[in-house]
Amino acid sequence: MTDKTKWFADRKWGVFAHYLTTPETTADEWNRRVDRFDTKTLATQLASVGAGYYFITLGQGSGHYCAPNSTYDRYVGIKPSKCSQRDLLSDLYEALNQYGIHILAYVPADGSNADPEARKGMKMTAHWSDKNTDVDWTTIAGKSWAQFRLPEFQRIWEEVCRDWSLRFGKKVKGWWVDGAYAPNER
Repeated sequence: MTDKTKWFADRKWGVFAHYLTTPETTADEWNRRVDRFDTKTLATQLASVGAGYYFITLGQGSGHYCAPNSTYDRYVGIKPSKCSQRDLLSDLYEALNQYGIHILAYVPADGSNADPEARKGMKMTAHWSDKNTDVDWTTIAGKSWAQFRLPEFQRIWEEVCRDWSLRFGKKVKGWWVDGAYAPNER
C-alpha cells in the first residue's frame, strides 16, 4: 500500500454499480433513465450502511454514457448524443459528498465497442469480441493480439476520457479502466 492508495483501504468497503444499457436504447430513453436516477436516496442508503465509496460506470460498450462529453460527440457524430444531458456523476458527487462518501469512475479501455456507428467515428476497426476474428482472447498471449493495437482509436479514446477527467476534476477520487488486455501487444 502506498500513500496514494491508503485512503482506499481506510474506506473499508463500498459499492460498485454497473449503470448500463444496450446499444438499441434511444438517446431519449437513456436521458429519461439518467434523469430518474435518485442521487439523494442512493446517498442516504449508502450512508446508512456505512459504505465508504461508490463506483459507477460512465458507460460501457453500448455507446451510452451518463455524463456529457463534447469530445465523444465530436468524434462519433451521433445525434442526438448518446451521452446523457445530465451530468449524473457530478450530481452523485454532490449527494454523496455530504456523507463523506467518495465517488470513483469506471470506463472501459475499449470505448463503445458494441456500437458500430461509434466505433466508426472513433476508428475502432477491430475488437477482440468481434465474431469474425480468429483470436482466442482467453489466452491473452502471442502476436494475435497485435491486430487490436489501434493507435488512432487509443488517441481518440484518451481524449474522450480526458474530457471527463477535466469535467469532474477532484470530484472523482479514482478511476478504474477496465479491459486493457494484453498491454504489451496492444
